[in-house]
Amino acid sequence: MRRYLALEKIRIVAEDLQSAHPRKVAFMPRSGQVMVKKLMTQQDIRSSSSVKRRSCSARRKNAQRSSPKRGRASNCSSRAG
Repeated sequence: MRRYLALEKIRIVAEDLQSAHPRKVAFMPRSGQVMVKKLMTQQDIRSSSSVKRRSCSARRKNAQRSSPKRGRASNCSSRAG
């Protein structure tokens, strides 16, 4: 990759090579601007939704313990993740 960039006379001004996360790269040729966004892996998505489900479940249990009233609104949706 570096050799190709050198052949095309494209100067490297920054690198982002750490971690195994995939990246989405957008290049605007007119301005020369480059934007890089780190994407989540499927494993990240699964673990994130698992954490959300657990915290949501805990909030519901705490709300039920603290208030015996029915029909109380919850910040958690009925579908997690």
